[in-house]
Amino acid sequence: MKVLYVAAEVSPYIKVGGLGDVAGSLPIALHRLGVDIRIAVPKYKDFNVVPKGLKKIGEFHIVFNWKSEKVIVYEAHLPENRVPVYFFENANHISNGGDYHLVGHPKERTARFVFFSKAVSEWLRQLADWKPDIIHINDWHPCLIGVLPHVGKTVISIHNHSSNEFPTMGSLRYMLSYQFSEFPEIIHRRSDKVNLLLNGVKTANFVNAVSVTYAKEIVHRKFCGKELADAFFEKDEEGKLTGILNGIDEKMFDPKNDPSLVRNYSIDDWEKGKAENKKKLLKLCGFEDNSEPLLGFVARFTHQKGIDLLLKAMREIRDGFRLVILGTGHEEIMKEVKDAVSKYPKKDAVFLKFDTDLASLIYGGADMFLVPSRFEPCGLTQMIAMRYGTVPVVRKTGGLADTVIEGENGFVFAEYRVRSLQRAIKRACKAFSNKVIWKKLVEKGMKEDFSWDKSAKKYLDLYNKVLKEN
Repeated sequence: MKVLYVAAEVSPYIKVGGLGDVAGSLPIALHRLGVDIRIAVPKYKDFNVVPKGLKKIGEFHIVFNWKSEKVIVYEAHLPENRVPVYFFENANHISNGGDYHLVGHPKERTARFVFFSKAVSEWLRQLADWKPDIIHINDWHPCLIGVLPHVGKTVISIHNHSSNEFPTMGSLRYMLSYQFSEFPEIIHRRSDKVNLLLNGVKTANFVNAVSVTYAKEIVHRKFCGKELADAFFEKDEEGKLTGILNGIDEKMFDPKNDPSLVRNYSIDDWEKGKAENKKKLLKLCGFEDNSEPLLGFVARFTHQKGIDLLLKAMREIRDGFRLVILGTGHEEIMKEVKDAVSKYPKKDAVFLKFDTDLASLIYGGADMFLVPSRFEPCGLTQMIAMRYGTVPVVRKTGGLADTVIEGENGFVFAEYRVRSLQRAIKRACKAFSNKVIWKKLVEKGMKEDFSWDKSAKKYLDLYNKVLKEN
């Protein structure tokens, strides 16, 4: 079985969020199951980690904006395995700036991924010696591959339905630059706007949401709007919508070997290990070293992550714990967080940056981990936190609902309300004061199996199901 896994990022080379972690881990697990899987991503101007052995394997031209554009394809492999990664380079549309969060104007972002989609589909059809049976696309970025002429069948994974772009039909026609008789059938609104994610969903042979609960949520109009909800509902009615929970790379996220920790530890000595890491983290935050629990929050600052709810809750309950926040994102949200934290320097600390070493120290040094999201398709941070012995406090939505159980491995609140979050935090703090209860919570979380092995088998079953269809 041959599968091309297409995404906007892949860890460790291009890492923005959870999608990069998935793209850098799931293909490895599928490769272990015997799948000939390869990855296609844009080659942005800069790498987070420069791939070793990067080599040019091809060069061709496509027509874009009615101009001939050169595309160069490079190949490398994921570290410590033989999963190939293909990087697509173009000076004018792909490699002219930072990753997809940094590229700037939405029109530039749209043009980048329309170009990427056409480049991948044209390369596979006309040039590549290796032809996939299935093209596995992820989120809106490569969605047009399913619409454009392509080889194989398509599967789409929805990591975040709210991430999308809406070019006009006119601009899309101009960008794709097909002759009128060759132009593919694209779904668009009466307003002439094209919902790129919708087109990917409609044309896919199968749709996968990244958790069981998220698959149930996205069929409702109140959750993701009429257009997408109806499309998901149609796939569900056809038996072509499923939910497979993401996993985490347990080799990468391992407190026994994480070099970012002051002291490594396992389930056998977590109390001593976490105590030393907490001491370091408290010092970094400028906090006193006392018996209060330390809460951690690590996320990209977006509307989705529930930061507004967190800040409102913090204003009303100030006693009994400290809070450390790490993240970057929307300027307005960063300013709001900075202003809120500055009022309580002995209780709150914030680091406005992307820092994987500090994230690891928060996982290892905090006592609890907050994930108060409006919605969370899967969520990886709560899984990572549990692996590091940090008890999650989460909202009951998406993958959070599928992984965290009240009073067993964490604390859960259902309503997106300040009072609900406050009560969950108070329950967690009360449990923290009882060493016997807390030990059970921590160790239950550390024993959870969030490896990719289980999920990869489900993806393999999905691929086989798709290939059996006419």
